[in-house]
Amino acid sequence: MKQGSRLHLVDHWIAVYGLEDEHVHVYDPVPSKYKGRVTQAAFHDFWKGNQSIPELAQAKRKEELRMYGTMDIRATVKLDSAGYRDMLTQALTTQIEEFLTGRTITQGERNYHFGHAVSLQLLHALHVANEGEQANEMLISSLLFDMRWSRYFLRDLLQESALWLGSPLDQYGREFSDIIVRWEKAYNMLQVSRIKQREHWKVQLTGVIKMLVTDEWHWYESLRQSISQADCFPRQTVSMIGQEHREDLLRIVLDSCRELNAYHNTSIPLGEGGNAPLYGRNGQLDSLELVSLLAVVEQGIEDRWGTGMGAALAEMAAASMPESPYQTVGSLVDYLAQQWAPAGEEDARC
Repeated sequence: MKQGSRLHLVDHWIAVYGLEDEHVHVYDPVPSKYKGRVTQAAFHDFWKGNQSIPELAQAKRKEELRMYGTMDIRATVKLDSAGYRDMLTQALTTQIEEFLTGRTITQGERNYHFGHAVSLQLLHALHVANEGEQANEMLISSLLFDMRWSRYFLRDLLQESALWLGSPLDQYGREFSDIIVRWEKAYNMLQVSRIKQREHWKVQLTGVIKMLVTDEWHWYESLRQSISQADCFPRQTVSMIGQEHREDLLRIVLDSCRELNAYHNTSIPLGEGGNAPLYGRNGQLDSLELVSLLAVVEQGIEDRWGTGMGAALAEMAAASMPESPYQTVGSLVDYLAQQWAPAGEEDARC
């Protein structure tokens, strides 16, 4: 990244669709829109990070890429047509569950949000701004910008899946393209409103974004119900705390729900304990109320175990679960139990 530059490229993906002895066939939809061959040597250097590929060097608004991690992938089984269909179904299932889970990964002082977590982060930024506090307009603009291109992968996956798996994925592909267009319009609305210095633009934009976030969530839930049942690509999870601390977390979450009911006029059925619905299909909360609940839970954890708790709740990585960790009190407690341990239990991890 050039010093002082405002141009950046993060979470970048390049699709590899062919291999030769000395070349790799790649498809780079954003930002270069390049499809063709690159040399094995150039691709290998690029994969290690902080390098550019000569064939992509002419792309506008592009600089060096930064490396956050690498992995080696080796094919061990020949993929036939049936296997490819299964892989597409598994890829769709994984994408759906990862989006609905909404993971946030913390590395040092930087946070990387994925899926629905980005939507919640955007709503939180707009909500804070609407309350009169100083708005981080660059954060809002950056999140909205990412909402567009970050969905191109699923758009292409849906198009490929429709060719191999048929209806109704073709219809879902068209619907998702419309969602992308709505994100693009929301981003344009932000830019025009800021340039023209329109009053109350944050309130208007919040209404648009809230409806879009809700519609996208429902679209994902509908897609999940329409495809064949398949396992997600595997992810290793580790339980990090004992039963005693889990009971403390349950009490903190229930107390936080009780506080939300008292001061935000919500109606979380506390009598159902861990089965009490929070968010999603049968949930009692909207996106902004969920943000408020998580903030109260975070404060409760800090009050119980002190400031040495590590990453804040909104900054912790979510486990790969078959359901969103925010759907019920119990799923939220399980999420916390898997992702965080109080001081002194770190050495007990497997």
